[in-house]
Amino acid sequence: MPVVSIIIPVYNTQDYLKECLDSVINQTLEDIEIICVNDGSTDNCLNILKEYSNLDSRIKVINQENRGAGYCRNKGMENAKGEYLYFLDSDDFIAQDLLEKLYNRITTMEADICICKYSFFDERIMQTIPNEFSLKTELLPDKDCFSVDDIPDRILQICIPNLFIKLYKREFILKNNLKFQEIKTCNDDFFDHLSLILADSITCVNEFLASYRIHHGSCLTAQRGRTAYCALIAFNSLKEALCKEKLFKKVKESFYRKAMSAFIHETQFCTDEENFKVIKDFIEFLPKKDRKEFQKLAGIKYRTYLFGLITYMKKQNTKIYKIFNFTLKKIKHS
Repeated sequence: MPVVSIIIPVYNTQDYLKECLDSVINQTLEDIEIICVNDGSTDNCLNILKEYSNLDSRIKVINQENRGAGYCRNKGMENAKGEYLYFLDSDDFIAQDLLEKLYNRITTMEADICICKYSFFDERIMQTIPNEFSLKTELLPDKDCFSVDDIPDRILQICIPNLFIKLYKREFILKNNLKFQEIKTCNDDFFDHLSLILADSITCVNEFLASYRIHHGSCLTAQRGRTAYCALIAFNSLKEALCKEKLFKKVKESFYRKAMSAFIHETQFCTDEENFKVIKDFIEFLPKKDRKEFQKLAGIKYRTYLFGLITYMKKQNTKIYKIFNFTLKKIKHS
């Protein structure tokens, strides 16, 4: 049985896939399995995966029709045999000793989750930029291991919700039946946030060990504006799960602050016309005390937008104001 199962969803990342796979097969922790789920790629990804699997018997390739990253990760977990689970995207890469350092820490501390930091790799300038916000050590309690009981008001603020900075104990994942949502974007938010809250023990390695590629063409940024509703699905599901576990009241403050920051992030990809309804839904999801702050931070000008939709026509001595085909007001002048 391998000690770590690495699960990699793969979709149309032929330009970056080899660098990703090289960073995994050259890990100093060698007792691993690498589960690559080819999600109906239309480029050369499948051939690259077959080439690498022929060279390294630890690589297992699952080929399927396009179902999305959430489905791929769930499929990978179904086939995983390792004591610990690690998730990596096929356009990112990791330090040679990432798995060894996280594995040594998580086993020594007998923790459910181990978290490290990551850097941005800017594709335009080919430089690595440390992301100091990826793990906010100033928010952590002064102890080797902690849980939601130690920091209920900030548990979701301690790190950015990126899977590749976390190593998970598989027994913990199975015990809590944690699964990824099969939605177009934000499909890892539910899994990531709920796992932090449910974990009995979390520990950290305060080092930059993973690299997140930015400014390249294979990311989902282009469609995020059209899928902003996925953030709402994720947080609705998270709230339901927390209420079921009777944990919502404990983490309510942290939950709504995280939801607000996620919604603000999604609105930067939105156009008013495409997403007016989902932005309205974002506001209604938040407590009343937070709604004005959300509008301010997100830079949403509803009155300006609505007035932009309103038209009027003049018939004799009457002005008729309409929004779309609906009459709002008729004003008669003598």
